[in-house]
Amino acid sequence: MIVFLYLTILYYCTDILA
Repeated sequence: MIVFLYLTILYYCTDILA
């Protein structure tokens, strides 16, 4: 569950930087 949250945040940050 925590890993999923981490991946979601990481993906979200990557989307902003893109």
